[in-house]
Amino acid sequence: MASDRRRSPRSIRPDVTVLPELPPRIAAIFLICFDVKAGYTVKWKRAIPEGLHNVREDLVYFVHQQYAGISAFINHPAAESERNALMIAVGVLVPLSYGRLGKAWRHTAKLKELARSLADDSDNTDPLSAYWETHQLSEDTVSPPDSPSGSIASLKTPVRDVYARHRALSDATALLTSKQSLAPYHPALSLPEFLDTFGPLVFQLYRAALLRKRILLVGEAPVEESCNFVYDLALLSSLPQSLLPLLPATASAALRPRPLFSIGIHDMPYIASLSYPAVSDPDSCWIACTTDRVLSLKPELYDVLVNLPPAYSKHAPDQSTHQPQEIALITYFRRLTTQIFTVVSDVIARQDENAGVTESALVPESNGSSIDADGDSALDTALSSTEPLLPSSSSRNLLDEDDIITITSSDMTEMGLDTWSVSDRAFVEELVHIWWGRKAQVHGARINCCGIAYHGVPASTYLNKNCRRL
Repeated sequence: MASDRRRSPRSIRPDVTVLPELPPRIAAIFLICFDVKAGYTVKWKRAIPEGLHNVREDLVYFVHQQYAGISAFINHPAAESERNALMIAVGVLVPLSYGRLGKAWRHTAKLKELARSLADDSDNTDPLSAYWETHQLSEDTVSPPDSPSGSIASLKTPVRDVYARHRALSDATALLTSKQSLAPYHPALSLPEFLDTFGPLVFQLYRAALLRKRILLVGEAPVEESCNFVYDLALLSSLPQSLLPLLPATASAALRPRPLFSIGIHDMPYIASLSYPAVSDPDSCWIACTTDRVLSLKPELYDVLVNLPPAYSKHAPDQSTHQPQEIALITYFRRLTTQIFTVVSDVIARQDENAGVTESALVPESNGSSIDADGDSALDTALSSTEPLLPSSSSRNLLDEDDIITITSSDMTEMGLDTWSVSDRAFVEELVHIWWGRKAQVHGARINCCGIAYHGVPASTYLNKNCRRL
């Protein structure tokens, strides 16, 4: 059961201190029941993905307009008149004002409890009314912050007010100590499973998300783990706000990819209406999961398709009581992102500065107050005599060549990337194009063998006792 899995030794440890926090205010609460004749009788179809009738219980995340939704699904045994099964889901909507999911996971435990009680007596909606009265959204209520730690804004480089936002997990993790951990039912608790599931492919997914590709995860029910993986990938590929001064103003809106969580066939018109992925339009850079394999037959809707393995094909979970890995994984990828973007920004700034110096050297300075009449005429004569030899188009071509950003093998090494990898070089070139709108050329490592230079190939292919690696 999902609740039992959350209580595994990996999730609850005796040395972890978790401070109680109130769940966010809710904008709506809903109950979905399955009717044997009419099917699901509530319009919130995305709260019930395809295939949930095959599982006992599940937890579903989804996004509806400016709200994040979470629903707890229960498949309860029933009488023959109900086809031996009573399937209901209880869920809430919370504003997307905080983080990627509006901290909706803080309602998980209570929603599961409500779903179980309503499975026993679906006509008794008094618990729903009481829960709504307690947590309903009002104008004078504000959701609590993501972390009990103090504000981290004072530790960062000041940025414009337009970039101001409420803190999320990416900010709060910088202040977490070894004795602190994530709240119960937090989606990021699945990061170790995310790493175990994808293995080395985590870096390929991380790069695709960093390039703001449209990523679709296709799997089977239950969808709780798939939704958690969407959250994990969006979290690992988010950019720290400290990188804002290094990015163009048009790229500031795409610091985070947009997690859509669970989607279905009913979402196809909306997905198709989104523009081609661009950092200037954060809505077009999304990550989602689905159990409707029809979506995988529409390649125009996505850039990267990931087929998740079924649950029975996975390795047994690690039950060792080691230290939490979630914060370490977040910190590692956050540092890697900062390192890559900082190096690329430094390379662009350095080359633009050199190009500016070259351009100023090509343009002669003229000041009528400091040059006499003879000097002016001599300058005019010199310019007129060189015009046919150096037309203005040549200067433009020279500046166009300067627009190509050259990334050296030492720059690649400083980013923590492989100078011999073709995919790494292609990744950096596309990264520069996506985030800075510039054309880049990566010069990979090379070796000299018998007087022949080999570029961008594995060193072990040509390296021998007669070869010298440069």
